[in-house]
Amino acid sequence: MLYAVVRPVAKTGFKVFFRHIHIQGLENIPREGPLLLAANHPTAFIEPCVAACFQHRTLHFIVRGDIFKNPFYIKILKALHLIPIFRFKDGYTNLKQNQETFRYVNQVLQERKTIFILAEGRTIQEKKLRPLQKGPARMAFGAYDAYGVKDTKIIPIGFNYEQANAWRKDVMIQCGTPISVADFIPAYHENPLQAIQSLTDEIASGLAKNLVIIHDVQDEQACDILFEITKNDHSSPVFPIVIRNNERLITEKKIAAAFNNISEPEKSKLSTIANIYRHQLEQYKIVDANVIVGKSAATFPAILLLIILQILFLPGALYYFIPVMTARMMTSKRVYVKEFQAPVLFALSAFFVLIWSIFSLTSGIMLFGVRSIIMILILLLFGFLSIPVYEALMRNLSQRRFNRLQAETQQELFSSRNTMREWIQKNI
Repeated sequence: MLYAVVRPVAKTGFKVFFRHIHIQGLENIPREGPLLLAANHPTAFIEPCVAACFQHRTLHFIVRGDIFKNPFYIKILKALHLIPIFRFKDGYTNLKQNQETFRYVNQVLQERKTIFILAEGRTIQEKKLRPLQKGPARMAFGAYDAYGVKDTKIIPIGFNYEQANAWRKDVMIQCGTPISVADFIPAYHENPLQAIQSLTDEIASGLAKNLVIIHDVQDEQACDILFEITKNDHSSPVFPIVIRNNERLITEKKIAAAFNNISEPEKSKLSTIANIYRHQLEQYKIVDANVIVGKSAATFPAILLLIILQILFLPGALYYFIPVMTARMMTSKRVYVKEFQAPVLFALSAFFVLIWSIFSLTSGIMLFGVRSIIMILILLLFGFLSIPVYEALMRNLSQRRFNRLQAETQQELFSSRNTMREWIQKNI
């Protein structure tokens, strides 16, 4: 029941949190049958939440066991289909509880339901695939041992974030080709440990195909500039928010692969250009999109129109102010690990907005009757519309800052961008 209530709320929240959600391969997820979804793990818990919201299967999630402490919280977590898995550092007593977890997973797969597991095990915000845990393979074969379940499918799902720790950025999700556990059962009879390793390797290979992989973490900033240039050269409109293709992911994978393979002198030269360009954008408080557009944009009438629209939608923005700022303050004061900051901010924002809306709706009905429902809905809509209007206003104002730069500085920015753009076109 709680899962069914939270799911649409979270789905709506993600359409605000992300600017665009690029997703492809949903047709690879079967409508029925035992299923394991194995994903990478760049954030604390955004991946399973997004997966629950934007594909049709009801999910059961494998999560860290150390959050299962308070009896009240345990009831809520179980109602959300969370299943604990304990690690060595959680102690031997807790480790013994994993036997019950594996029995429950076996039952879920026997009932032809879906398990979601973060296959890397550890949370690190890097654009690469880390070594996988053997958990997904053990679970698949465990269901076979316990109930004779042969037709389990494993779908490797890659989550690629524009910036994993920031809101109003894009996420690109690729659901890979199904892996049939039945293909590994003969090998499992001959050598179980080797079969588990082979299946794990197959999952890793499938995941790698769905990810932007940058070998050296020190290259990520330079690659991010190249990704930004490509994104702005093929920009998407504000709507739709959910985009059912991954052309951008394909392009970024090609850029990353080319960058990984170029010679060190060329990589050093390109990285220097990219990092200087990024520093200049920050110094002049502009963005890459401004360098493309040039002086033709950011007219006074356009800015005036956006200001008028922002004033029109201001009541909606103010309606969200208290719950969102409360979430931001709590996150900044209590969450210090970067992999947890964006997920916690999202979760707290969604929770406080929901509570605030229920409180406002209840109070409004008591004071003004049912007509207050229309008022609250308008405020919610205006609050949402104020976000892209504000973003457009900021882009236009930064465009005017670019227009006021000296001609030599503008030309330097154009030259740097064109150098990187030519490298991209040559290598992809």
